[in-house]
Amino acid sequence: MRQQSNPALQRFDGFDSQLLHAEFPQLNLFQLSPGPFKGWLFSAPMENCRIAAGSFNHAVLVEGHYNPDTFHAGFILSPEHSANVQAHEYDSGTMTIHRNAVAMHEVFSGSLAWVDIAIPEKNVRQKLPPSITERVEGHSQIFLTGSRKTLDPIIQWVNRYIDTPNHPPLESQLQSIVSELLSDRLDYHDSEHAFTEGDLFRMHLLEVTHKLAREKKPYSLSLGEICKAIDMKPRTVQKYFHEIYGMGPTEYFRMRRLNHVRTDLLQGGDSVSEIALRWGFNHLGRFSGTYKTHFGESPKTTLQHNPDRL
Repeated sequence: MRQQSNPALQRFDGFDSQLLHAEFPQLNLFQLSPGPFKGWLFSAPMENCRIAAGSFNHAVLVEGHYNPDTFHAGFILSPEHSANVQAHEYDSGTMTIHRNAVAMHEVFSGSLAWVDIAIPEKNVRQKLPPSITERVEGHSQIFLTGSRKTLDPIIQWVNRYIDTPNHPPLESQLQSIVSELLSDRLDYHDSEHAFTEGDLFRMHLLEVTHKLAREKKPYSLSLGEICKAIDMKPRTVQKYFHEIYGMGPTEYFRMRRLNHVRTDLLQGGDSVSEIALRWGFNHLGRFSGTYKTHFGESPKTTLQHNPDRL
């Protein structure tokens, strides 16, 4: 499932949420679009900083909370792709700042390249002018747009480290790049993102949907329950689901169930039928076809990836 060319760079042949979760323990990842999954992930934990970069051939849903003491700077690099962050579309050149344990919800389209840099907030504050620090600390999320050229220093740094993994990490240089970019962009952009009414509806929909998903099994949720909890008409809920995920609620919850099945199969210990039934797939023949369409392999093949399989 995973191939390593050096300790920092991993290449994936098949979606494995557990391996990805090991790299980002605070986040949960789901394969959103169907088909055989491939991609790469670069992750370099350092003494006072952590940098990660990656690209996958299929859309991926990312959910979770960041550490409240950590400043996360995310960068969207692919010029022809966009990311849906907190129910809003962002294009290449966008720099997103996340802090204060904000609940994250991101959809990365297939082939999108991204970089995430995690720095202790105290380190960032030391490098920022007082006026910028005050503006940053006033918001839990900041969305800044710029050109691809704005991110060239980040791209060059990542490429340099990937090519020479034994080179001493230039943490101070990397943190300075982030701080300089933040200072520069805040000088030209309002740090308070202007959310439209549609953005607010979508964010509310995400919040309620995730709350329901945590409280109940995904297969027991109905469109009616979501509409009642969020006080929206079915047509509106359908519309926003398609805008955010590219699919309706029924397909979305089936996607989540399939991902849970895959996680359990890779962990091993139970049979395919036991795991499928656990996640509400009662017609095993139909389930196998649906699973293969989504992940590009049969459930039995996934189970065989685990050395402790039956």
